[in-house]
Amino acid sequence: DWNTGTNWSAGTPTANTVVINDIGKGNQPRLSDGNNSIDTLIVGDDSNSNANTSLTVENGAVIAVSRIIRAGYFPGSEGSITITGENTTMTATTNVSLVVIGDQGQGTLIVSDGAKFESDSGQPIYLGYDANGTGNLEVSGYGATFTGYELAFGEFPFTGLNGTGTAHVTVANGGNVTVSGLSIWTSTGNSSIDITGPGSSFSAINILNFGNDAPPQIHVSNGGLLTINH
Repeated sequence: DWNTGTNWSAGTPTANTVVINDIGKGNQPRLSDGNNSIDTLIVGDDSNSNANTSLTVENGAVIAVSRIIRAGYFPGSEGSITITGENTTMTATTNVSLVVIGDQGQGTLIVSDGAKFESDSGQPIYLGYDANGTGNLEVSGYGATFTGYELAFGEFPFTGLNGTGTAHVTVANGGNVTVSGLSIWTSTGNSSIDITGPGSSFSAINILNFGNDAPPQIHVSNGGLLTINH
C-alpha cells in the first residue's frame, strides 16, 4: 500500500518525486485513501519496468501532482496509472509543466467507474511523446472523466522528434473526454480514437494543430459521440 512506509525505499511518499519501477518484486502500489500531494510522479523509469509496473488510485482517494507526470518514461519501459472508483481524483495542478503518457516507452492512463483526471495547468497532455513511444488513454464507465487544456498526439515536429510516437484513445461505457484543443503530430498512421457505447463522448473545442498526413483512425459506434468545434 502507498501509505506503508516499509514498501518504499525512502519511506512513505510526501511532497517529493515518486518513481515506480519493477525490480522483480511486482511493484504495484495502491493509494486507497486521503488527500495526497506530490511533486513528480514517474511510472516506468527503466528498461526492466514491464506490465507489472503500475500505480492504482482508488476508493475515493485524491492525489495532486504539482510538477511532472510521466508513464513509460525510459526506452523499452512500460508504466500504467489507473484511477478508479467514484470521486477518486488525480489532478495535475496549475504549476505542472509536463504530462506524458508513453514518453520513450509504453504508457497507459486508465480512468474508470466515476473517477476523474483533471489538468489545470494549461499545458498539453502528450500521448506517444518520443520516438517509439506509445501512449494509451482509456476512459470508461459512467461518470469517468478526463479534462484538460490540450490533448497532443505525438510531439511538436520542431523538437526534432518529428511526431514519431503512437497514440490511442478509448472512451467507452459512458466515459467522457473533454479538452480545449486537440493536436495531431504523430506520423505513423497507427494512432486511433475509439468512442463506443451510450453516453460515451469525446469533445474538443478546437483542433489546435494538424501537422502531418497521418491522421488517427476514428471509430464512433453504439451511441458514442464525437464533437469537435473547429
